[in-house]
Amino acid sequence: MGASTPVPETPVEEDPDGPYPPPVENPKSNCQFNQLNLVRVNDNNIHPILVLSSRQLTLEEHEVLLLGLKFAPTPRRVPDSLEYFDRYHEQCRRTYNKLTHVRADRPLPKLIEEHLVVIKDKLSHLAVIGKKDNKAQTHEQWNNLSTKHQQAIRRLRLDKSLTIKPADKGSCIVVMDTKDYLSEGLKELADKSTYMELESDPTAEITDASNAILDKYHGIGMINKYTRDKYFTSIDDVRTQRMYFLRKVHKSPHQLRPIVSCCSGPTQKLSQLTNNLLRDYLHSVPSLIVSSTQVIKVIESLTVPIDSRKQLLLATLDVKALYPSIPQALGVNFALQQALPTDPPTSTSHPLKNMLKEMLLHVIRHNTFEFAKKNFRQIKGVAMGTPVATTLANLFMGKVEFDALNAWPGTQPIVWLRYIDDILLLLEDTDDCLTELLAHLNDRVSSIKFTKESSTQSIDFLDLTIFKGPRFESQGILDTRPTSTDLLWPEEK
Repeated sequence: MGASTPVPETPVEEDPDGPYPPPVENPKSNCQFNQLNLVRVNDNNIHPILVLSSRQLTLEEHEVLLLGLKFAPTPRRVPDSLEYFDRYHEQCRRTYNKLTHVRADRPLPKLIEEHLVVIKDKLSHLAVIGKKDNKAQTHEQWNNLSTKHQQAIRRLRLDKSLTIKPADKGSCIVVMDTKDYLSEGLKELADKSTYMELESDPTAEITDASNAILDKYHGIGMINKYTRDKYFTSIDDVRTQRMYFLRKVHKSPHQLRPIVSCCSGPTQKLSQLTNNLLRDYLHSVPSLIVSSTQVIKVIESLTVPIDSRKQLLLATLDVKALYPSIPQALGVNFALQQALPTDPPTSTSHPLKNMLKEMLLHVIRHNTFEFAKKNFRQIKGVAMGTPVATTLANLFMGKVEFDALNAWPGTQPIVWLRYIDDILLLLEDTDDCLTELLAHLNDRVSSIKFTKESSTQSIDFLDLTIFKGPRFESQGILDTRPTSTDLLWPEEK
């Protein structure tokens, strides 16, 4: 259903002037709709919607989208708990046999079997009670969506003229015309310095090459047979990777973030193995944080001296398009130097480092994918979506910032925390000093460029606002609070 195909009308309950009288109050979803496709959100459980499509959504379609893309409608048939238990029992047996390298048909140990029998008996009892209680209920009575909302989901799912994706950041949902989505995506892929169009799909050849690397290092004893078999990719199970784009609605004008879905792809398992081996070395990056809780702990433990409080500068740095900007060979070398430092740094006598280097280069240099029925290969940067991407980016940035701060002759930051490409720093100096530090950072790697924001009073970082509150004047301790969740997403002009 597109602009040429009318949307099925919702009978009776529509306003005679149309389904979208400006505004329509909907107490259930705590939202307002109007003819500008504007949604204001005052509830953390509601997802703002940005409609860029020429096809106007019905009220019911709006409401089901407000539930979020991960909302699970009640299925037509709900398997009972015993069905789930039987699947779980079989999975336990297979997992146990894999871990212990025994025959696939061998039963679980007696103690585990006895424990599972007890669980099954309890579930059987609960299932009988549940059937008695729900005997009189129809599907409509226990379904979590009304018939109109089920029909709305069906219309959205079957409408190939629409593309619905989450926004790059936040909880916003973006509704686009498919033709515009494909056009913008192909425009991004037209960058010949980053992508190369291929004449055919190389998935089979890359799969063979990935398996050959596993065979090589199994042959010389670097990985055992269980690891080799676990990460071996069967040609029957592999599929062509897909590229998709998420809209950066927090930036103006909007930009697209490319992500490759490598699920069941030719390098996915090798990338998982490499990631599992590398992520244990993330402790070598002291600035790395994984949540805003860590930021709060650092801020709460910091006491700024009295003579430094007036000139304390709060700042954030951001790396422009980090993943596409990581040089492939240099990025791998920096990441491995950070994770496994050797003396001298160019030493090639480290077997684990050599294996990881070959695996990493294979994964990031064979990032092929399909978009709009065309095949491409990414020839610059690291693809978001492959399992090892975030670990590689964190180790790479750890090396960049370590070298940069060691070579910086000016005032060192008293706090430097990084979440992938977002950096929080506290500096006892002026904004001019921060500008000089920014120029110094931008000179380290030609493709990695930082931007900055600074304030003497407050700064936003991740989902926090860090500010000089009442405690700062008396105790030298900064305060934190969650950033505002009252979002307003206007239609793109």
